[in-house]
Amino acid sequence: MWICPECYKENSPNNESCSKCNTIKPDTDPKVRREHRRADVLKDKKTMYTHPGPFGWKLSKHGTTSDTENMSTDTAKHITSCRNDYTVVAALDLGTTYSGFAFSTRQNPLDIQHVEKVPTCLLLSPDKEFVGFGNDAIRIYSELVKNGQHTGHYFLQKFKMDLYENEHISTEMTIQDISGKPIEALIVFRETILVLKKSLAYFIKCKGLDVKMENIRWVMPVPTFWNDAAKQFIRKSIDFIGIPEDQFQIALEPEAASIFCQLHDFNDSLPGTKYLVVALGGGTTDITAHEKISSSRLRELIFATGNSYGGVTVDDRFLQMFTAIVRKDIISDIKQNYPMAYIDIVRGFEHVKRNISTTNSQKVVVGIPLSVLDLKCKQVLGKNFRSAIDASNFSSAIELYHDTMHVDIGLMKAFFNVTIDNILDLIKTRLQEPAVSDVPQILLVGEFAESSLIKNKVESEFPDKRVIVPEAAGLTVLKGAVLFGHNPSYLQSRVMRYTYGVGISDEFDPAIHDEAHLVVQKNGSKLARHIFDVIIRKNQLVDAGTSIDSEYLTIDPNQKTMEFELYFSSNEKPVYIDETDCKPLGSVIITFPDVCQEERDVKVSFVIGNTELEVKAVDKKSRQTVTAEFNLF
Repeated sequence: MWICPECYKENSPNNESCSKCNTIKPDTDPKVRREHRRADVLKDKKTMYTHPGPFGWKLSKHGTTSDTENMSTDTAKHITSCRNDYTVVAALDLGTTYSGFAFSTRQNPLDIQHVEKVPTCLLLSPDKEFVGFGNDAIRIYSELVKNGQHTGHYFLQKFKMDLYENEHISTEMTIQDISGKPIEALIVFRETILVLKKSLAYFIKCKGLDVKMENIRWVMPVPTFWNDAAKQFIRKSIDFIGIPEDQFQIALEPEAASIFCQLHDFNDSLPGTKYLVVALGGGTTDITAHEKISSSRLRELIFATGNSYGGVTVDDRFLQMFTAIVRKDIISDIKQNYPMAYIDIVRGFEHVKRNISTTNSQKVVVGIPLSVLDLKCKQVLGKNFRSAIDASNFSSAIELYHDTMHVDIGLMKAFFNVTIDNILDLIKTRLQEPAVSDVPQILLVGEFAESSLIKNKVESEFPDKRVIVPEAAGLTVLKGAVLFGHNPSYLQSRVMRYTYGVGISDEFDPAIHDEAHLVVQKNGSKLARHIFDVIIRKNQLVDAGTSIDSEYLTIDPNQKTMEFELYFSSNEKPVYIDETDCKPLGSVIITFPDVCQEERDVKVSFVIGNTELEVKAVDKKSRQTVTAEFNLF
């Protein structure tokens, strides 16, 4: 059985073209065999290095050896990891500020069902057990605070940003709750994804569908510029909630939104249409560019980049104004001892900021927890909150009426300036790249794209570009993730964001290697250690699912495992794994089902060009697939 990528019609395996639209059956068979120089495996104190010989990894096509500068369908084997016996695709969107879920059936993939998103707020008990999520978490926590029973509980919000801002992601990493208490990040993400999963399963049941869990293909969209460690962290979280690995896929947020918009804003566009995709979320901005290949195929033009500017950074500017009025120690005290009051300050601004536009001229009314603000100001400053406003630099822009602040529209718009300026700078930088210099359109998607301020600023800054904001822009990522689940090959090719490789030892060449990496063996031979042996380079255009293979040998009799350490670099041509731009990604542990005295020849496949880096391994003698487990450092 195969599914037509154009109309989603199920076809018999014997059909060479779609019975509905006559689209030719996709060819998923390898066109060529990849041949690589056999490699010995060397050890040092910590790392098992691979040694592929002086020629490195090459791509062999019809007997001609060439490098992997551009991997295309002519020279690549494609691998699909997800099972194909699904009946429903379900997307779980864990956002920085709001989260939600959606699904559609295999029979009717375009009929996407969803519910209104809820705040990304999680409440756990002192024993780190689930208590509530979304508005329920806020309500229950509020009651606990009123009764003085909240101190042992963990209330968390906007924790998705921790996977962007942390350079050392691991399964042991901790994050802080609203009061500063540390808690294992894995527990937080696990419980959040689990409640989304359970809620979606209940939602499907309420729709009258009898769907078994093993027939659901789960998808989660993440920022494109998350590194592979962050994506692996999400997979580790998934492992704990009963979703098998072959039923789960990661989608990339701007790609998902772009796929959805192909059926709406770009439905009538012709092949060759190019546009910049700017995903404006609660916590981040994510930018890439796509070219339309066909009605169901896109090609990435540049690798995705982003920054940590989004709706949350606008909130931060508002909080900075509060801090300037009442002092930092008061805000910290409120956050620690009156957490619901702190939440009310932030939510009061969130409720009104999305309605602020260039046409607004009236003061904006923001609800505040006045009783707590008065109490703390009197205790610390010796005056009430109104007097603190009058004594601040904002006295002419803010009026206080009961438990609301009436803020001048000019000041409210100013809270957006730094965020919007940083987004515009990022767009400018990307448009300077040759591959997208002629792109005529900019597609704004995501929650923050619903602010008319950002659209107007982009239109003003780039008058020669058509700026498109889809209807319900905040749902495009979620709905697009569902469509991606039905057709994971929608993105035909991607541009590599990093250079990937493994650490090896090789023969020392004084013309290439420096003395700092020289190691002299007992037999007098000279090796260069810590060499970055490249799998694929940054900026290379790679077809989705391209497999780069190499062969390695065990070095000990009865060897049970073989281990490789993977590295990534923002440098296109790294030389050593200890360079500043190079970072460890994780280790791949290949486990053999049995042991043998003989030398084992293992083919290791690095699958690139998908939304995640994958590693697979085959014992060449037995031709059996062996377990290749990826572990974060």
